[in-house]
Amino acid sequence: MQLGFVHFDREDQKKYLAVLSRISEAGAIDELGIGRIRDFYSDLLFPGVSTLHQHAKYFAVLPLLYKEAVKYRYVHLGDVRGRIIELEKDLTRRLCDGSPGATGITGSEALKSGGYVQYDPMYIYGTALRTYGIVKTENIESAIFYASQKFHDRPDKLPESEREQGDSTDTESYLGFCVYPSDIGYDWKETCSLKLTPNEAAFVRGHILSSPACKDSLLDYLLDNRIALPDGPFESFLQQSKASLPARLLDDIRLAGYVSDLVEGLFMRYNWLYSDRTDTDILARFDKWYARTFLEEVALMTSSVLRVRINDRGTVHFCLRAIELMEKEDWPEFDRLICKRERSIKGGRYKIGNTTSGFHYNPSTPVHDYKLQFRWGTVRTIVNEILGGLADE
Repeated sequence: MQLGFVHFDREDQKKYLAVLSRISEAGAIDELGIGRIRDFYSDLLFPGVSTLHQHAKYFAVLPLLYKEAVKYRYVHLGDVRGRIIELEKDLTRRLCDGSPGATGITGSEALKSGGYVQYDPMYIYGTALRTYGIVKTENIESAIFYASQKFHDRPDKLPESEREQGDSTDTESYLGFCVYPSDIGYDWKETCSLKLTPNEAAFVRGHILSSPACKDSLLDYLLDNRIALPDGPFESFLQQSKASLPARLLDDIRLAGYVSDLVEGLFMRYNWLYSDRTDTDILARFDKWYARTFLEEVALMTSSVLRVRINDRGTVHFCLRAIELMEKEDWPEFDRLICKRERSIKGGRYKIGNTTSGFHYNPSTPVHDYKLQFRWGTVRTIVNEILGGLADE
């Protein structure tokens, strides 16, 4: 079944997006609410990147879509959203035609059934576009609305060069709320594929490298040095590359690794408790992790948590308290801490000891039984697509 999204008025839409924002925040879906710490390190290493991202193409083509939206007349501010959705749908169809068989084209499946997606490209890529300095406003719809008024009220004597060129002229005109790639080499309103042209790739890479938020990040380093990323998990890349990475990056990466190790152990213990203490295999894994990982890294795990700068100090305190209790080997109190934490995060949908919830532990698929990847799969796709476009220069 494919879900769609009905667009109501502006006020309803604001409420809807606020709900989406809350449920998509890290910590809303993981049982121990550690997602915000994971996301702190994800943002540190790869600023602007979201797990909802699919392709680098959107960073280049969405500004052109917003520029096109300005050409329409609007009676009410709320009309802008509907126009953007229609332009996005047209873009989605062109991307599907231009990249047959490709995955990750936002809205492609929903359009087949006549609906549209909950998370549309403007929503998905909005934060990144602002982070990279491509969009210069917090409210793109308002910016388009008022730019449209200026566009249609202007004298038609506006120079052709100002109407058609990209970055240099638009920054001082009614289109200055956004920066646009110029001379992309094709008419995106007629045909479009996921493959970046050299100018599109240079545009996206240039804005990421010039973004203050990206300075000295791993994302900045990968694009600045044009490092193509191989398949495989984050830790494999680190093992292959750690000798060549700058010390400033290695410090952040190592701390992220210690957070990942901590989360791995916490969820082993969580799963043992969720199994009503019957899964002896996962308890054995926890004991091995405790002896070989925790006791060797306890000080570094503490440092990795203390490095975190988030508003949610409760999550930081939980991790520090868990480390403290494990170091003391106070297992009864440690287990109570995990149970209490899950109930505070999940409410009535907690799993440990909940006989009426309908949840049942499955030893073949323990909860969160994997290493944190810090959005690595998404980063690999985006970096490689940008470098692929630059290779055609």
